[in-house]
Amino acid sequence: MSIFFFTENLFAAPVAGINVFVNKAKFFDSITFGLNTSLKFDSQKNSFPEQIDQFPYTDPDDDDKEERHYSKKRSSETSLDAFEFETGVYFSDILYIYGKLGTGRFYTQLNVLDERFSGLYSKPYALNITDNNPIIYGFGTTMHMFGKKVDYLFEKVDLNLDVQYRRWLIDLDDHGTNSVSYKADIDELQSCILFTGSFKDKNIFFGPRVSSITGNEGVKVGKDNFSYGGRIRTFKNLGWVFGISFLYNEFGSLILQKRIGNEEGISFEGAIKF
Repeated sequence: MSIFFFTENLFAAPVAGINVFVNKAKFFDSITFGLNTSLKFDSQKNSFPEQIDQFPYTDPDDDDKEERHYSKKRSSETSLDAFEFETGVYFSDILYIYGKLGTGRFYTQLNVLDERFSGLYSKPYALNITDNNPIIYGFGTTMHMFGKKVDYLFEKVDLNLDVQYRRWLIDLDDHGTNSVSYKADIDELQSCILFTGSFKDKNIFFGPRVSSITGNEGVKVGKDNFSYGGRIRTFKNLGWVFGISFLYNEFGSLILQKRIGNEEGISFEGAIKF
């Protein structure tokens, strides 16, 4: 996720990339604004425990039309390495609105079972799926909520709120030995309250993070004539983010970020301001 924090000299994000600031000007004689662009790298892992959905089903070949119930089951371990281009507009280092577009590498260890096709009490079908060119896009906003100069421990403390939406578009069609086809549209919504303490040329930041991942997926295996389609949803939504940034004058920074909880992630950023 993208989390922006504000300092007196630099407006940057603890996700990998290079930030370019241009066109800084007065807006209504009181608000300065500028454009920001960045190239970012982010790596994350998500664990989706087994989810079970039950549905009524009537066999069309059954003369007595007895209604039966069958289950759909899925679980997965997923990783996403993303390279994203992001651009946005910031207003007086108080509000930042941005959009992003990127690609990367998507990998999932997927266990699925659809009893209507596989038969009752069958074992889940285990698949390893890799897509080396998913499409990733999204948008978000960061708001500076509070800032104060202090004389104890830190020179300045800040409080910021970031809200981000991101979509992963996965479309894999492997015509090899297993002939696996996998498609998924995954929606990710994340929000974080970030506390930042500044001293000399460093910022230390941490805060709670709430996220939700939902989506639709479908998989077909031609070799075994197996197919599955269903919903993806998360059950655990709370995590934490923390890290440190090293500032260089007012022109650049190096930022390291770690995320823990329902999502395991790490991010790097080198930022330059012009």
